[in-house]
Amino acid sequence: MGLFDKNFEKSTSELYKGIKEYLNPKDGNKHVVLINTTSKLTTNGMECENKYTIQVNGIIEEMQKDGYDILDVKLDASQQIMGNMVLIRTLVIYN
Repeated sequence: MGLFDKNFEKSTSELYKGIKEYLNPKDGNKHVVLINTTSKLTTNGMECENKYTIQVNGIIEEMQKDGYDILDVKLDASQQIMGNMVLIRTLVIYN
């Protein structure tokens, strides 16, 4: 794990608290939650995007701990550039 990875893990628990209030009750129906995050605009070639990976994976893990079943995860393929970052929208389908 990198130097800043622990900070991303800590921020993930705070992010999940904000997301959790918008999750629908477990009722057997399919629901969605859209998560916005950012990624660095430039890379050194093929590499793991640690911030995105840690944060989105952490949110999905917390949802599963709360009893939600993750049915699918989809990414918005369009690129919206904000300064030196790229906006990534992740749709999580759950029940």
